[in-house]
Amino acid sequence: MDLKDLFKKHKKSLALYVLGVVIISGNNLFMNFSMANAFDAFTVDSLSEVMTVFKKSLGLALMPVLLQFISRRLRIGFMTDILKDVRTLAFTNILNMDTESFYSESKETYRSRLISDINLFEKDFFLSLLNIGFALLSTVFSVLLLTYISWPLAVLAVITAIILFVVTKLFEPKVRKKRQESLRSNEVFNRQVSNIIKGATTIAQYFSEKSFMKLFYKDTEKLESVKGDFYLYNKNQNNISQSIAMLSQTVAFILTTYLLSQGKIKLGTVVLILNSYSQIIWVMIACFDFINRFKSSVDIYNKLVDIDNHIDYGTKPFENGSIVVKDLSFAYGEVDVFSNLNLEIKPKSKVLIYGPSGTGKSTFMNCLSQNLKGYRGDIYYGDTSLRDINHKDFLNHVSYVRQNHFMFDSSIKENIILNQEVDENRFNLVIEQAALRNEFESFDHKLIQNGSNISGGQRQRITIARELYARGDILFLDEPTASLDDDNAKIIYDTILELDKTVICVTHRHLDYLKDRFDQVISFDMNGVIIDA
Repeated sequence: MDLKDLFKKHKKSLALYVLGVVIISGNNLFMNFSMANAFDAFTVDSLSEVMTVFKKSLGLALMPVLLQFISRRLRIGFMTDILKDVRTLAFTNILNMDTESFYSESKETYRSRLISDINLFEKDFFLSLLNIGFALLSTVFSVLLLTYISWPLAVLAVITAIILFVVTKLFEPKVRKKRQESLRSNEVFNRQVSNIIKGATTIAQYFSEKSFMKLFYKDTEKLESVKGDFYLYNKNQNNISQSIAMLSQTVAFILTTYLLSQGKIKLGTVVLILNSYSQIIWVMIACFDFINRFKSSVDIYNKLVDIDNHIDYGTKPFENGSIVVKDLSFAYGEVDVFSNLNLEIKPKSKVLIYGPSGTGKSTFMNCLSQNLKGYRGDIYYGDTSLRDINHKDFLNHVSYVRQNHFMFDSSIKENIILNQEVDENRFNLVIEQAALRNEFESFDHKLIQNGSNISGGQRQRITIARELYARGDILFLDEPTASLDDDNAKIIYDTILELDKTVICVTHRHLDYLKDRFDQVISFDMNGVIIDA
């Protein structure tokens, strides 16, 4: 969803936001009239007239305070609506990524986007939007006022504003580029710092503090150098703009002084002219700077919600038929993992994959489960190529028990049902199937820090229960009993072999016990792949 669509979605709150900006656009004029009116106190003769002037000036000065309060109330709804959608879109964008795209970036990168980038978007987008609207409208009002008083001064102000705009446009490409470089450098820095912190105990154990401090200092220096370039371009633009503004103000001051000396204007009008002219110039300088910031915030938004980098697996629905592999090959760079693999897995059959580490077992599973796309050859589910199957629909029919078992900071039960509406009968069944019944006093027991308060075997069985609860048509298991003792491992295997679904299991344990119980056995070794029916 681009920003235009987002604005259309919230057009009612946007209308109130615009009204809020319009309301405060005359604040500068109120202040100018207040000051100009105050100078009229020097031209009156009685105390009562002085008090009248004072009351009028005070009333004009207080108007901006009231209008600012009303404006804020009108604008807050649109700001809240946009931020809620941006956070939701950014989060949904990450959740909708296919596995291969997701793992192309680090978790720290996604964390940086959801926190740092959104905070930067919030700061720059709304501040820029408000100030651009305020500057343009207040400038129009001030130019109209100057035109009424002295059209040459109004023309001079407009010409100056145009020159300032040209300066801004000249700097815009570099400023936006440097802002993007700054964001990327910040992501890299966060990732590297997170990596060092995670390895802090290893660094201390091997007395490597000095070398890592040098690395940290180098990374910090690089980040600050990129940020410094961005600030330098901004500063250069501001310096040039300010020099032009001061020169223009000097000319305006000379013209105004001349009009006063000729008796064509009064002292209060002089104050009104100089304040209005000054505000036009300096407000426009700020406005043009905010235009660059606004465009940078749009760049951030586009990055947050961009899905162009996602791998598109097609739009066809999942078909629960035979899995047919034709001439399948996969390589990491120039290193072949396996070549010209051909096989067929019939629906609801049980397939065992085994072999030593590094022979391609997990890679093969990742190709079958849409986690890797860069394979040669083809994989069919029924009559449909895996490349053409919609990724979301595929995930609705497939479960995958991985070697790494992530646990949320929630109860055991919530970690199994994953915030779905609970089916108690189904929940109790998977508890039995995953051999969890006697492990905990209560399944409301809360897990913390990725399940650090339970054993590795318990975490593994909770993951298996989670996938069984999902009811996929196909179950992939990558070393499902790696952290279990022999007795519990046999319970798990007995469970998965009785499931009324296709099961594809990678393991290197209990082979004598398992080989005769699976319908198909695939052996991966350094010499190739052997398929036993």
